[in-house]
Amino acid sequence: MKKTDYKSHIFALSMIFTMGNAVIIQPFYTVNTPFPVFILSVVFTLLFAFLSVLIADFLLKKSNSAFKKALNCIIYSVVILLSLWGAASAAYDCLKFITKIQLPEINIILPLLLLVGMSLRFAFCKGEAILKFCLFMTALSLGALLLLFISCSKTYQFDSLLFDMDFKTQHIKTAFKCFLKYFSPIFIIPLFIKFENQKITSKNFLSGILSGFIALFLTLVQTVFTLGKNFGFEYPYIYAVSAFSSGSLFTRLDGFVYLIFFAVSVIKIGVCIKTVRLIIKNA
Repeated sequence: MKKTDYKSHIFALSMIFTMGNAVIIQPFYTVNTPFPVFILSVVFTLLFAFLSVLIADFLLKKSNSAFKKALNCIIYSVVILLSLWGAASAAYDCLKFITKIQLPEINIILPLLLLVGMSLRFAFCKGEAILKFCLFMTALSLGALLLLFISCSKTYQFDSLLFDMDFKTQHIKTAFKCFLKYFSPIFIIPLFIKFENQKITSKNFLSGILSGFIALFLTLVQTVFTLGKNFGFEYPYIYAVSAFSSGSLFTRLDGFVYLIFFAVSVIKIGVCIKTVRLIIKNA
């Protein structure tokens, strides 16, 4: 029988995991110089991701060395912490958005139960099912992002394009904080893939991450073109989309954003929880 090639699925997982809760918060827009911080965050994440592939290979090599076992234990502990951090931060940002913007009148218990239930169900699925779901949701999310970018083009203020591109020490500090908060959990992906008996290459993994940043850049540019240099919005992307209406009945496009936010949150939380389960089971 021919073995299924999951390269495109792993690419999709890397992409949508990178988008994660960063697409909800849009942290780059909240600083006065978004583009230098964005570029530096991309560099930090790609370097860290490349290192994670090497470490995943190292972890799964058999050895009876006491030093190797001790080192494995330390690295697995780090991966578990990153997994828990990724799940907790994604859940917090998603729930905060739902209760403050999407459904401000609803009790937080209901969306919490829904998010936790779907994430746990996702985490206990087979690895192949998770990868297939990621491919489907990535295609859907990317299509929605492109639709929103094009549909809202009538509201763009292109004079807002010019930004300070000088790289300063403060930009490096801000970018590193942004990397730690939103993108450091990407470290767990190679180990998750290998525990699911799939092959991951640095090229496939890094290109998926880069595509995730391109999607984030698309939302950043749309936000800048629509809202200008007003950095006072807590969830700028949803406000950028909400500024435009289409159709005779003024059909809102916000629903596409809600779909994207919920999908990336469920995938990030689910994969993080699944990775912890796999470590406990296989390590």
